[in-house]
Amino acid sequence: MKVWGIVSITVIVLGIIFGMYRYNHGRDTKLYEEAKTLETQGQIKAAHDKVIEALNINPKNKKILIYKTQLYNNIQNENFFKNAVKNRDEAVRAMNRGDYIYAAEKLDMALYDVEQVSPKYNDYNRVVELQQQLLKDAERL
Repeated sequence: MKVWGIVSITVIVLGIIFGMYRYNHGRDTKLYEEAKTLETQGQIKAAHDKVIEALNINPKNKKILIYKTQLYNNIQNENFFKNAVKNRDEAVRAMNRGDYIYAAEKLDMALYDVEQVSPKYNDYNRVVELQQQLLKDAERL
């Protein structure tokens, strides 16, 4: 009876150790680490693609799921910021040629995009600067 208890406990412990090893050294974890490296290099979209690949291997890895959400939010924030910059540029060009209605529409769109950017965005200080510039542009208009 004692032997079976010891064997059972040993098998359970070995199973846990194997599961932890696999969780920390599996293909999905290697892809996660590659994604982290890509993110530090500023390649957010490529990092997001790596995370998607990792989730195809193990869709239940919570660490990777959380990281995917963070990357997706960064991509969304970057897109809102880029759209705001683009709309501001178009508004300034429209003001310079005297098309004030179109300029007002573009400034409104730019302000909307700026408001969509989360304060958790990595370059949020640039967003605040753009928002201040947009308000100056609106006063000038």
